[in-house]
Amino acid sequence: MRAGPVSIPLLGSWEFIQLCWTGGRLEDLCRRLGAKYGPIVFFRIALDTPVVVIRTYDALKVLLADGSKWQHNRKFIIRTLGRLGFNRNKLETLASAECSKLVEDLVELKGQVVNIERDLTGAIANVTLKFIMNFEFESHDPRIGELKEASFHIVRLLANIQSHLDFFPWLAHFSSERSDVKTLARSLDKVSDFIKARIDEHIETLDEAHPRDFIDEYLLQTPKADHDTSIENLLVMLKDLLLGSLEPPPIALSWTILLLAKHPEVQERVRAELTELLGDHRAPTVEDERQCPYTQATIEETLRFVTLTPINRHSTTQGATSLRGYHIPAGAMVLADQHSLHHDPAVWGDPDVFRPDRFLGEDGAKLREQVRAFGFGPRVCLAEAHARSLLFAFLAGLLRRIEFRLPQKGQVATMPVYQVLSRPSETLVVPFPR
Repeated sequence: MRAGPVSIPLLGSWEFIQLCWTGGRLEDLCRRLGAKYGPIVFFRIALDTPVVVIRTYDALKVLLADGSKWQHNRKFIIRTLGRLGFNRNKLETLASAECSKLVEDLVELKGQVVNIERDLTGAIANVTLKFIMNFEFESHDPRIGELKEASFHIVRLLANIQSHLDFFPWLAHFSSERSDVKTLARSLDKVSDFIKARIDEHIETLDEAHPRDFIDEYLLQTPKADHDTSIENLLVMLKDLLLGSLEPPPIALSWTILLLAKHPEVQERVRAELTELLGDHRAPTVEDERQCPYTQATIEETLRFVTLTPINRHSTTQGATSLRGYHIPAGAMVLADQHSLHHDPAVWGDPDVFRPDRFLGEDGAKLREQVRAFGFGPRVCLAEAHARSLLFAFLAGLLRRIEFRLPQKGQVATMPVYQVLSRPSETLVVPFPR
């Protein structure tokens, strides 16, 4: 049994051909097919490659066949990162210090319109760099912009190239794809060169008695016999951390601030909870985060409501399998329609309403399991742990001192623009000191 459109031999499903011809978005196609065929959709792309789109959380867990195994692997990775110096308390302390600088800058503006994503990107980049390599940029250092631009190219081009080559393998022989590959390579080289220079500095100045940061902790736990391999692994890990801090956290935090500006009653409730626990100036800790259920719920609701990655490629099936009576052939590409996962009326009731209260209480804890804003997998674990720490620390620091409003009363500046990540069309807000 299958649920999906008819396929044209070698070319794929007609709906997919139309998508390619019109330059439409994959998430829109998945949504249309889902409305017609249900929570599990099959279609074929070029060369008859099968694709299965999963649109419910329960079905996705069954297909991956290792929900508990995945959770076990996730916990193992986080524990390992902790042994390598990934200390959330230290990260949040650094974030609070950097956030204090940002607050002072915003206070000085005295109600002027600001591009909050731009300001957050610089601040969050400094937190990450200080944490992993004891390095920070001076204000308005042009390298922040260069790394941000490189990060944008990497995220966009990796997704585009991978998507095109998955769907049309022969495009690898054409110049436009080669051009994108060259741009991607240059951007990756720029980030890699920056990180390699910092690693070399750490190797030369390492003091075993006084580790300074994540790199030092990693080097101290690296067997000398595996030096080259370990340094290469460190480079990959640092690239994930750095690139992960330059795009998802500033975008997620920008969305949160925009939605709070649009919903002032939610903003005031978050502020009251944070102020009651922390006062006006104390830096938050991991323990504090656990004692701020409404703030946590607001972060979860933002991540659900906007869905940073609307479509997430999970894997390719190694062998034929079945799911709820549906046959899934070997080699099928598995896509998770995360927007549908986060907007299923059967799960959320009123998915198009921004309502943090849904994540409170016992039912809220169960719902929280279904928010997969950062996807699945080991590299995602690293990005998620890092991003969530930054989100809470910056939100706690900003809201106790600043009230955010939209530039014009009633103006809605929260329409998404899909560029791999779902980002706001505008990130303009007006900060008012409290």
